[in-house]
Amino acid sequence: MEGDSVTAIHREATEFRPIRITSPNGLDGVTVETALVPYPERATNWQAALVLDGEHGHLITGMPPGKYTLWARITDNPEVIVEDVETITIT
Repeated sequence: MEGDSVTAIHREATEFRPIRITSPNGLDGVTVETALVPYPERATNWQAALVLDGEHGHLITGMPPGKYTLWARITDNPEVIVEDVETITIT
C-alpha cells in the first residue's frame, strides 16, 4: 500500500481514491474495508471497499471542507492489517 501522500479534492467533486494492495497470494478470500475520518482521528466505522476496474478504493463525495485520513483494513485470516493510506484535504 502507498502512504504518506497528501491529496486536495474540491468539495463539489466525486472522486475514487484507489488503494494499492500487493499480496504474494492474491486477494482471493481477502476482505478490504475503508474509512474516511477527520484528521487525526483513528478509524472505527468501516465500509466495504469499492472495486472499480479490479482496483479497491474509496469513493469520496459530499464531504465538508477539512482535513481527513483515508484508512484501509485488510483481513486475511488470521491477519488484520490496518493502514492510513493518505491524508486528504477537502477544499
